[in-house]
Amino acid sequence: MGGRLFANDGAERLPRYALYELIKIVKEEMSKKGLSVYHSRFLLDKNDFGDLDFILPLEDRKIEDVKSLIDSLHPAKKVLHNGMVSSVLWESGGDVLTQIDFILSEPQNLDATVVYYSFNDLNGLIGKIFYSHGLKFGHKGLLFNIETKRTKKEIVLMTDPKKIYELIGLDFNRWLEGFYTVDEIIEFVKTSPFAKKEVFEINSLTHRQRTRDQERSTFQALYGEFDITLTDERVPKKTNRERLELCKIIIKDENIINHIESDLKWIEAYEERIDFYKEVFPVSLIMSIFPELKGRSLGDMYQKLKRDAYINFTIYSDKIALEKKQELIKEHIQKTYGKATQ
Repeated sequence: MGGRLFANDGAERLPRYALYELIKIVKEEMSKKGLSVYHSRFLLDKNDFGDLDFILPLEDRKIEDVKSLIDSLHPAKKVLHNGMVSSVLWESGGDVLTQIDFILSEPQNLDATVVYYSFNDLNGLIGKIFYSHGLKFGHKGLLFNIETKRTKKEIVLMTDPKKIYELIGLDFNRWLEGFYTVDEIIEFVKTSPFAKKEVFEINSLTHRQRTRDQERSTFQALYGEFDITLTDERVPKKTNRERLELCKIIIKDENIINHIESDLKWIEAYEERIDFYKEVFPVSLIMSIFPELKGRSLGDMYQKLKRDAYINFTIYSDKIALEKKQELIKEHIQKTYGKATQ
C-alpha cells in the first residue's frame, strides 16, 4: 500500500472537505456489487489524504471472486492486486483520481483489521510493544509465531481488539474516542506500562524497515519522545522458547500459554524426528538392507520406515554411537519387515 502507488497515473491527494462524500460514494458503489466495506479511522487534524483504506470482509466469497468484482467497478480506472490488498485508481467527479485500497479480510478478523489500519501508525507502535514480548500484533489480531528450519506456524491467540489493548494496559475506550494529532497517539501509547525506551530501541529490524520507520512522522515523534537513535547494530533473533518466556510477562491466561506450549512441543518433536531420519536413514543404509529395491519400491520402503520411526521412536533415539545405532536399526527392520519383495 502507500499513497503514491498511482502517482504517475495522475492520482491526487484528497482534501478533507471531499473525504466524507467520497466515502459515501465508495460504499454505494460497493453495495451495487453486493459488498459491504468499512473505512479505517484517521487523525482528525489531517488536512488531506494520499489514499483511503477500506476493509472488505470476504464473508462466504472466494478471494478471486471479490477481486473480479473490484475489477468491474465503474469508477475504477486501474486496479493493482497484491495479496489481500486491492488498490484502485478511483475516478471521482470532475475527473479527480484518488487511490483507494481495499483490504480483504476474513470475517473473524474484521474488527481486528479495522482497528489495526486506523489512526496512522498507532498500531505499528503498539505492535513494537508486543514484538518485544515475543508476540505479533497485526490485522489478524494477536499471534505467536513458531519458526523452525522446516516449519512456520501462526497461532492466533486473540482477535478482540479491546482485550488485546487491555493486555498491555491500554484503554480501548480512548481508541473509540478517536485522536486528533500524532502527539495524542504518542501520549496514548505512553499510558501502557510496557511502553519503555528499550522496547522501541530494538534493532532487530531490517535496513529497509529502519529506513521506513525513520521516514514516518509517528515513529519520528516517538523516537524523539524517548530520545532514540536507531543504529545498524543488530539484536540476535530470539528462539521460540525465549519468546514464549517473554510473552508470559504479558499473557497471564494459562490456557493460552498451554496452547502455545502444546503446539511448540509437537513441532519440536517433529523436528527431532526429521533430524533422526536424516541421520539414521540414509538411502545407502536402506539399499544395503534391501539391495533388490529400486525406484518407487525403494521410496515406498523409505516412507514405511519413517512411519515405523514414529511408532518406535525410542529404538531410533537411543543415545549411542551412530554406527551401533544403525546396526540396531538394521536388525529391527529385518525383523519387522523380513525379506523385501519388489
